[in-house]
Amino acid sequence: MKFSKNRIDAINDVLSYKRNIQKKDYINYYFSFLMYHNKWTEPTGQNITKNSGLFKGYIMSKYNSEINPMDEYMWIDNVAELENETIKILDDLIDYIKLNNINVLFVVPKRYFDEETIAKLNNVIKMLNNENFEVINCNTLEEFNNIDFSTDFYNKSHLNVYGSTKYTLYFSKYLKEHYELPNHKEDPSYSSWDIEYQNFKEAFNSFTKKDFEELLSDYGVRQELK
Repeated sequence: MKFSKNRIDAINDVLSYKRNIQKKDYINYYFSFLMYHNKWTEPTGQNITKNSGLFKGYIMSKYNSEINPMDEYMWIDNVAELENETIKILDDLIDYIKLNNINVLFVVPKRYFDEETIAKLNNVIKMLNNENFEVINCNTLEEFNNIDFSTDFYNKSHLNVYGSTKYTLYFSKYLKEHYELPNHKEDPSYSSWDIEYQNFKEAFNSFTKKDFEELLSDYGVRQELK
């Protein structure tokens, strides 16, 4: 965010949840140079990400780390108590959405969760449903079952390029079927997305030594892009 009262208010709001940060240290967050200046003089692999500006911020990985598949029975129905801090953040978010009359879709992404986290997520989903918010859980919806835990993840939390392609196609289909969204494919204001899509396909073909169009055909969802 550009420096403004909104930026300061947003920082104050976020930091108010952080009990380990004292108010006297808030100034470090108002002026980002104070927080990050050492990264300019001490560059490391941790603070410099290669090609982070490409593909609208998406970082491509073709590698996979096979993890234990989450069988259907692993998404338990148990509900666990949430921390007070979590409840406060969620309540504040709900109040903000209602106050501003915002149409919100909450999404639980496809990834590995342990049983404790699943139980807490079930509680969050229950709270949101009670407030009449729409929540989709990609871990329980049938259309997301084709995402394979043995091939489509590069760690327990992130999809690789194959999994993210599947996820994008399935999720875009869901949005098209459930929401009346404007089509910007011929809108010159969105031409940068067309350019980045072409760049993505070229990078995919070069990086994976596979053809992206053939991959879409293999997934059987080529028509979803039209």
